[in-house]
Amino acid sequence: MRYSEKLLERAGITVVTLDLSELFGKAGKLKADDPKLKAKYESVRGYVPADGIPNESMTRMAKLGVVIDDWMQENALDASAIQCWTAMQEFYGVVPCTLMSMMSNTLVPSACETDIAGLVGMYAMVLASGKPSAIVDWNNNFGSDPDKAVIFHCSNLPKDLFVDQTVSVEQAPKMDYQAIIAGR
Repeated sequence: MRYSEKLLERAGITVVTLDLSELFGKAGKLKADDPKLKAKYESVRGYVPADGIPNESMTRMAKLGVVIDDWMQENALDASAIQCWTAMQEFYGVVPCTLMSMMSNTLVPSACETDIAGLVGMYAMVLASGKPSAIVDWNNNFGSDPDKAVIFHCSNLPKDLFVDQTVSVEQAPKMDYQAIIAGR
């Protein structure tokens, strides 16, 4: 996504970048017995049902989560926009959707496809409402009905957007393979 860092800076918004190669490199260096890794793994497992997801994929996701959490804390960041399409799947082997959903669900919005402009909107909604926010792709081509629209996004939406209150793991939407990428 394109955006003007200069315009954002004039509005008091600082953009801090992390290259995917650094992210993957740091994740690859995490040891299996790292307490942060174990905690993140359990946190992901406790967020949504993940039956059928291979342990290796869950571990990769947890490693990614640890690195993102540490980087955001080190840089005192309030939100993130992640280059998730398609480099992460092709070169790291997982999609970050659940991690991004988890962040957004705790009022730390995370936008797909490095959509900085969308992220600014998400963060504004969080500040205004005190609730998780999300953005979706909106398409007004629902047949010939002008009062209907097709909304879509991969799967990083905060789980609390699907229900009126916080839900148990059993009631949450489940983790699954990213169907669009899986067929590649």
